[in-house]
Amino acid sequence: MSVWHWPTHQRYKDPLQIGLQVISNCINCALIILMMLLIDRSDIDRVVRVERNMTLSQVLHQIKDKKSFATYTVQAIAVLMGYDHAIHTGEYHIEKDRPTFAVIYDMLSGHVVLYRFDIIEGDTKYDIYNKLLKTDGIKLNVTVNAIAEGSLMPDSYYFPRGTTSSDIISVAHSAMQGYLDFAWHNRVSSVMWLSKEEALIVASLVEKESADSDERKVIAKVIENRLRKKMRLQIDASVIYGKKDVARVTYKMVRRKHPYNTYIYKGLPPTAICMPSRDAIFAALHPSGSDDTLYYVLQKNGKHHFSATLKEHRRAKARRKK
Repeated sequence: MSVWHWPTHQRYKDPLQIGLQVISNCINCALIILMMLLIDRSDIDRVVRVERNMTLSQVLHQIKDKKSFATYTVQAIAVLMGYDHAIHTGEYHIEKDRPTFAVIYDMLSGHVVLYRFDIIEGDTKYDIYNKLLKTDGIKLNVTVNAIAEGSLMPDSYYFPRGTTSSDIISVAHSAMQGYLDFAWHNRVSSVMWLSKEEALIVASLVEKESADSDERKVIAKVIENRLRKKMRLQIDASVIYGKKDVARVTYKMVRRKHPYNTYIYKGLPPTAICMPSRDAIFAALHPSGSDDTLYYVLQKNGKHHFSATLKEHRRAKARRKK
């Protein structure tokens, strides 16, 4: 009876050798894939819009005019890894010669094209509504009356195409409320405003009256002084609120009765008259200057002259006309 014998040349290889071979094969495959990823690039510079429910394969079909083996390889890899339905909707700027894998990464990460919307210091709600009408990429879903005067923080806001106007207003409103809460908490103890809403109204008046940080604090003090003495504010910016392209305030304007005419009615106007900046809000809550200062007038050099008496104020006005 013979004994069966395992041939020497058919024995299993050393497990270490097998492991090294597998690793080597994986590295070779990875290098081939990497080469394909680096070789395949976009043909032209363009903006591509990814709609809802579009797949990565569909988008790659759009952006590649000439498909190569590398293109199909990249597409197959993305599909096999489960990325075909994982891209974000929106617009993507694809630069010429950009690697396709970088384009795919942008779509998976949601690095969409962003548009800019600016709220300028001193803008009114009418200004902002007109901008919303004209800005590309915004879906208008509000009326001008849905924008509360003074409630939006002047700043630059970035958004993807399809953002609604109410979303932009909400972000700007949150920014304003956040700063107003902070500024109100850190106001000087002697300030006479009874609420954040009053402070916002004063800030809007200050915003329209001067762009100089130091002067703004003095103007806030003048407003405070006149209110303490039950004097009318007589602020031109409030009188012309809501009017366009007013070169100067006329006698007829100051005699017209409306709630914002501070030449006729005492106290603050019923609402803010614009979107005040952080600087104007800070000035409104940190008035500085003499308790006697009641008047100011703009001089030829762009600065304001402040006076304690009407006589001095009239002399300053006369000097400006010379």
